[in-house]
Amino acid sequence: MGELRNSLKGDERFSRIVSEYTLGIASSEDGKFDAALDHFQTALQTVAPNHLPLLPVAVAHLKTGRAAEAIEELKRLTVCWPLDFPGYNLFFLPTLDDWWVASVKAHYWLGVAYEQDGRKGESVKEYEEFLNIWKDADFKSPELEDAGARIGKLKAAG
Repeated sequence: MGELRNSLKGDERFSRIVSEYTLGIASSEDGKFDAALDHFQTALQTVAPNHLPLLPVAVAHLKTGRAAEAIEELKRLTVCWPLDFPGYNLFFLPTLDDWWVASVKAHYWLGVAYEQDGRKGESVKEYEEFLNIWKDADFKSPELEDAGARIGKLKAAG
C-alpha cells in the first residue's frame, strides 16, 4: 500500500480515495469486513454524500450484519447508471466496464440479503432475476450455482 500511495500523483483527495478504497477491497478479500467498511467509509466521506452505490460496500454492509444498509445500496445498484462526474459516481471505482457485472451481481446479493432478513418471496424474486439475466452464460460461477441451490431450498420450504 505504501508503494501505491507513493505512485499516486496529483490530487491528494483522489489519492486518498483510491488508497482507502483499495484497502477496503484488500480487507474484503481477507474476510475482514468491518475493516473493509471502515476503509470504504473513509474513502466515501470525501465525495458527495449521494454517491452512486458500490457492490463491495454493499457486500461489506451485509457481511457485518447491516442488512438494511446493504439492501438499500444493492437496490440502488440495480437501477442506477454511472455518470461521467467523478465527484458523484466514482466511475473509477469500479470502472465503467465493471458496472455491468456489479449491477447484475447486485440481484444475487439482494437475494442473499432478503433471505437473511427472512423475506423469502423477495429473495426468490431476486435470485430468479439474477439467473434470468445469466441464463445463456457460457461459464460457471459460484453465484450462479448458489442462487440455483438457494431458490430450490426456499421453494421447498414453502
